Amino acid sequence: MNSTSGLIIDFRANLGGNMFLSNPALSLLFPDTVKTINFLKRSRDRKRNSFTVDGDEAVYVIRSNGKGYQKPIAVLTGPGAVSSGDQVALRMKFHPKARLFGKPTWGAFSAADPIEFGNPDWSGRVSAADCFLVSEPDDHLTRRDLGVDFPVWLTPDDVAHGRDTVVEAAIKWIQGK
Repeated sequence: MNSTSGLIIDFRANLGGNMFLSNPALSLLFPDTVKTINFLKRSRDRKRNSFTVDGDEAVYVIRSNGKGYQKPIAVLTGPGAVSSGDQVALRMKFHPKARLFGKPTWGAFSAADPIEFGNPDWSGRVSAADCFLVSEPDDHLTRRDLGVDFPVWLTPDDVAHGRDTVVEAAIKWIQGK
């Protein structure tokens, strides 16, 4: 990685999965070990705003290999990123050299449980747990804007001409232009 001038990581169409699969790569990129997120669940008393911690924040720690990547990292995000796509993009915000380009992700910073309707043609999910930054435990993230550093998106004309304006903006930033 020393021969690169920067990295572009594209989460724009990351539909999710197991966010922990990103941990080996994150450990290579991060110069320091970082506490990131944890989850809350609704308390048993079912009060609207009554929550208890539902996770072990240690499993969401990004453990550095002690070296890290010291050059610019452009993280591309958009509304096609959901679940793990949201979560790993959020965790990239903790890297000192990373900046987000594009549009906000879907905002699915939660753990969802299926709902049974008794009809095989119907399905649904309910948010059973809500994500928060370890540094801000009272600030729940579900359905919140991830916040991009460089808001830029594709236009129909750009796509018709084979231009990816999000990638172009990321390259310019990496090149210092």
